[in-house]
Amino acid sequence: MQAEAAAALASSRLQGAGDGKEVLENRTIADLRQQLAIMGRQRAEIVTRYGPDHPAAIAAARSSEQIQNQITAERQRVLGSLQRDQVSAEARVADLRGQVEGMKAEVALADGATAAMATLVRNVEVKRELFVDLSKRLSTMETDRRLVSGDARLVSTAQLPSRPWFPKRGPFLIVATILSAVVAVAVALIRDRADTSLRSVEGLGFRSGVPMLGRIPRVGRRRAPLPVAWRLDQPSDLQDAIRSIYARTLLAAEPRRVLLVTSGTAGEGKTFLALALARFSAAAGLRVLIVECDLRRPSIRSALKIPGDAGLSEHLRGTASLDDILHAGEAGRPDVIHAGRPAVDSTELLSKPGFRTLLRTVQDRYDLVLIDSPPTLLMPDARILASCADGVVMCASWAQSQTETVAHGIDDLRDAGANVLGIVIGMVREREYPLYGSGLLPAGGYPTISAAS
Repeated sequence: MQAEAAAALASSRLQGAGDGKEVLENRTIADLRQQLAIMGRQRAEIVTRYGPDHPAAIAAARSSEQIQNQITAERQRVLGSLQRDQVSAEARVADLRGQVEGMKAEVALADGATAAMATLVRNVEVKRELFVDLSKRLSTMETDRRLVSGDARLVSTAQLPSRPWFPKRGPFLIVATILSAVVAVAVALIRDRADTSLRSVEGLGFRSGVPMLGRIPRVGRRRAPLPVAWRLDQPSDLQDAIRSIYARTLLAAEPRRVLLVTSGTAGEGKTFLALALARFSAAAGLRVLIVECDLRRPSIRSALKIPGDAGLSEHLRGTASLDDILHAGEAGRPDVIHAGRPAVDSTELLSKPGFRTLLRTVQDRYDLVLIDSPPTLLMPDARILASCADGVVMCASWAQSQTETVAHGIDDLRDAGANVLGIVIGMVREREYPLYGSGLLPAGGYPTISAAS
């Protein structure tokens, strides 16, 4: 419809092209007509003044004729353009009419195909219903046939056994034993590979380069460790272990007046070892003083039931004198300076010059000063204290302390200029240690003597 309207419009424009809208609205023709009017007025003035035969009148007439020819040519051009538009519109109308006729034919074919498809769908539905009905009838007939005549037949009659029968247990036991052994070995290897805890000084290997000073057996769970370390009168494996550590640390060629005992982390037996060494050294006849420098987590006063709250932290703050905090021990026992009340500013207190003054003072009074230090990896206090000691003993807990933790602790102490004498492994299970240790057997079977002797 739009194409036919366009063709009709092109035809009407062509018929009225002589003086139609297209000619009147043409800008070129309008300009030429304006020039023609101007030229006509000029020629009329010239004719009126000079006559029609005057050269200027003749030239004006020729110019008017040229402009008229240009107007005619432009009108012919517009007419040609309109004719071409009409031809194009009529061709488009013819093309669209052909397409419409083709689409009508396709629609007619599609209507026929749709009707055929609807017929096929109805046939399929009918055949499906028929198939379902036949399947139900077949199932019913098969059930009836099985009821009338069964499909089982008797091959032979069953015989009763004369005695009970069981599977053979021998092969089953052998297979189960082999599988259990394989699984147990695999689990043991995996646990051993995954276990990075320290079980001997060889576990540190080339990383530390320090010897093992000794091993301390595990104290029974029902006994408090610190009071046990304070009482070493009875011969035992623990007494022999402390004697060995004492000999390797304090009976050296060069005397060690100040000995620091520390560990990588808390709970690895440093306070236990410090008390045990102090007790054994005092029993050997030395004048011994133990100074508790773990100002944040003090434990010696409560474990040994020492009266008085004033301790090292109060002395470093200037609120207590040395005589106020020094607790003399009984005969054969060391003197003690406990930490006092817990102090959160322990690093600042131990960094004061008063602490070094205290050490110089007590060195004049005692043969040996044992310092119970905080752990190396938790606080910088141990690095400060290590620079004041003649030697440092590193404690580790057997099968609990991590090898990397102990190695880092030793490296930190060496960076601070400490003389690390060796490692003491505590809480050792004597029956398991020979599998991991350096070949030293437990002390059982050898005669023991008291610490006093």
